[in-house]
Amino acid sequence: MNGVARLHLGAVALLAFVVIAGTAAASSPSLRLMILGLNNLPAGYAQDYSHSISKADVMKEQGFVMPGYVTGWEAQYTRSEGFNTAIIDSSVNRYGTSAQARASIFDSSKRAAKQKGMKRISLGASFGQDARAYTFDTKQGGVAVKVYIVAWRYGSLKASVLLAGLASLGATAEQVKQLALKQHARMVRYG
Repeated sequence: MNGVARLHLGAVALLAFVVIAGTAAASSPSLRLMILGLNNLPAGYAQDYSHSISKADVMKEQGFVMPGYVTGWEAQYTRSEGFNTAIIDSSVNRYGTSAQARASIFDSSKRAAKQKGMKRISLGASFGQDARAYTFDTKQGGVAVKVYIVAWRYGSLKASVLLAGLASLGATAEQVKQLALKQHARMVRYG
């Protein structure tokens, strides 16, 4: 994969982090178990990272931390075929109360609505509470790339899954729905 394509899709993941995923921070083993692992993904993905992000890192990246935020975990995976790349980003954040997690979902939704080209979509699946799904188009090396983001709440947990890439690499609304359902099942199991 060329460096420009990797950098561009990295910027897409950062946008999703700021717009939908919200804040992610300090270590929590149970949250680490709730995110998607390689065994939950289609074949061909490699892990870029899996880590906690401190409140200080969130403040540095976003300029704010949502009230009630306690801790979080995030992982990113990449699949490359020639110059084409697909990214999956999975995160879970814990808030002090369900109401605070809900407020974070609605804040993210308001910020997403203000992003140029961002469209809210229905995935036709029910999981968690306050679920939201979005899509937008971008370019990777002159090639149209589709980005899907799903965010939802499960009690005081806020979760998100981002999928970006070409449909030929599996970047479809159906695929992001299946990934979100897998992550939600992990949240129920380990939460």
